[in-house]
Amino acid sequence: MRENFVLPLLRALGWDTDDPGEVYPEFNINNSGPDYLLKVDGVSLLAIDVRNSQQDVTEALVLNLLKRCTQNDQVKLYLLTNGRQSILAGGVREKSIFQCEVLWSFSIEDDNDKIVEFLR
Repeated sequence: MRENFVLPLLRALGWDTDDPGEVYPEFNINNSGPDYLLKVDGVSLLAIDVRNSQQDVTEALVLNLLKRCTQNDQVKLYLLTNGRQSILAGGVREKSIFQCEVLWSFSIEDDNDKIVEFLR
């Protein structure tokens, strides 16, 4: 999934997947973590967690993963995908209060027009 879906997509979007300063693989957060961390000028922008294509991707799971990352102020956006379904969540922590929400959810099988419009 990573080699056939995520890396080609990142390259097509202009990311240098060979530069760990831009696309950091296997980022470790609390002994686990996303498969990739995208950075701009050294600032963490987006964590990408790639799951097996048979594993369900749920809003509850992505929000939990994002919460774990945001508690350490390491990422504000988290993308969870299994190649068929993807969920993008965003969150902030203000003082001791954590707030996050699903920003975008899509399925490759059902939402082709929605995906093309978003990428324009």
